[in-house]
Amino acid sequence: MKVWGLAATLGFVVLAFGLSIAVGSGVLTATGYDPVRIGNDGTAVAISVLAANPVQIITLVLAARLTGEDVFAYFALDVPRWREVSIAVAGLGVVIVVVDLLTVVFGRDLVPPFQLEIHRSAVADGTLVWLWLALIVGAGRRGAAVSLLPVPRRRARAARRAAGHPGDRAAVVVAARSI
Repeated sequence: MKVWGLAATLGFVVLAFGLSIAVGSGVLTATGYDPVRIGNDGTAVAISVLAANPVQIITLVLAARLTGEDVFAYFALDVPRWREVSIAVAGLGVVIVVVDLLTVVFGRDLVPPFQLEIHRSAVADGTLVWLWLALIVGAGRRGAAVSLLPVPRRRARAARRAAGHPGDRAAVVVAARSI
C-alpha cells in the first residue's frame, strides 16, 4: 500500500486546517458575523463548524486518493461488529460517569461557563439543533483530525485478533479510531 510520509502528512493536515479556517471565516463573514469576535455566539459556532469540517474531510480524502489507494482501506475504516460497538459505547458511558463524578467531587464546574453561554445564545437564536449537529457530528472530527498515516487493514485486523477477549478487541478499535 502506498502511503504518504510524515512530512507530506503534516503538509496535508496544515493545508486542510488552513482551508477550513478560510472557508469557515468566509462563511461567517458572508452571514454577517465577525470571525475574530464570534465569542460565545452559538449560532456563529455552528455556522463555522458546519462550514469548516467538510472542507477538512474533503481535503484529507483527496490527499488519500492521490496515493491511488482505496480511501476506506487507506484510513482503515472497517465497520466494527455490533458487539464491539456496544462494548465501546458502554465503556465510554462508564468513563463519562466516572470523570463527571470526579469533576463534581473536586468542586469543578461540570460544564464550563463559556459552553453554557454558547448553549444559551443558540437557544435564544433558535439554532440549538444546528449547534448540536455541529458539535456532535462535526467537532468530534476536528479534534481527532484524520491522519494520513494509515493503519493497513491487515494490521488493524491482526491487532484486534491479538487482543483475544472481545472487550480487548473493542478497546483496540476505540483506541485506533481516536488516534
